[in-house]
Amino acid sequence: MLKFIAEHFKRSKDKHKLWLCECDCGGADLYIASRVRHGRVTMCRICAAKSTGLKNKTHGMRNSSEYRIWGGIKTRCTNKNAPDYDRYGGRGVTMCDEWRSSFDAFLNHLGPRPSKQHSVDRIDNEKGYEPGNVRWATKTEQERNKRNSTYVTDGTRILHIVDVANELGITKGAAHLRLKRGKLDGFTKN
Repeated sequence: MLKFIAEHFKRSKDKHKLWLCECDCGGADLYIASRVRHGRVTMCRICAAKSTGLKNKTHGMRNSSEYRIWGGIKTRCTNKNAPDYDRYGGRGVTMCDEWRSSFDAFLNHLGPRPSKQHSVDRIDNEKGYEPGNVRWATKTEQERNKRNSTYVTDGTRILHIVDVANELGITKGAAHLRLKRGKLDGFTKN
């Protein structure tokens, strides 16, 4: 808030009375008297610039990895010219309206990215990006959640092909080959 100190002896270029006023921040400057008197000027230029900056500030995360991930999802689902559109939007994968129009809503649901190794994963790949169907997941977790992931069973357990390979001490490729030939030590495709 500006506090009047004294009337200045000079006038403005367009002949208005000038007042010397002090702002709450301690800065003092000359202001057109009628603007201060009628409340059109209530703080110094520095405080006014800071106040405007705060009003115009949104989430402040435009350069964050979360924002880039959100933008990538939005693009894949809605932009027909995007390189991955055919695998997402072209296949019917959507982003809910609330998230598409608001990064804040997206971030409030998911929370901050736990680490650089995490990215957004859809839990049910038949559904889109919507509350309850997304999570932060590591590359390993995402690999197991792909449409083409292979799960096998031995009659009592259902395991990912990588887990079976590790259990048998063979490579993932060898496990796939044995499964294809029907020789994966009692495991069949689930």
